[in-house]
Amino acid sequence: TDHIHDGMGVATQHISLSNEFELAMQAVDSTVALPYWDPTVDGSAMQHNHGDRSYASIVHSELFSDKWFGASSDETGNHVVSGHWANETVGKESSTGVQIMQGMILDRWNFTVAISPFGYLRAPWNINPSPYVTRYHKNCGE
Repeated sequence: TDHIHDGMGVATQHISLSNEFELAMQAVDSTVALPYWDPTVDGSAMQHNHGDRSYASIVHSELFSDKWFGASSDETGNHVVSGHWANETVGKESSTGVQIMQGMILDRWNFTVAISPFGYLRAPWNINPSPYVTRYHKNCGE
């Protein structure tokens, strides 16, 4: 779920997931490493190209461009309509899906499945009614 993006655990949760993913890749091929994003590279590019190194200027980074994550707009309800994530749907609560998730992952740590008010596998406070993966081009209205 996108529950991981909410709250104070976001950094440690991303680090932990990235570490587990890299270890899994290396179990198959010990010569590979998980690529990572170095925000200082984008910060320098923002300063050079836009004269601004502030956090808000990061939206101009190539990493956050349509090239990487696909295009979305207000007209499409902000769901991604191109690229790898085009028209991808978010999982919805179902007894089978929840049981599989609980059996494979969640029971290990006595977690419960987070469900949005619309029944999607999103944070409980996520009020996005769209069944699609969404990408917003604004942050706090800007």
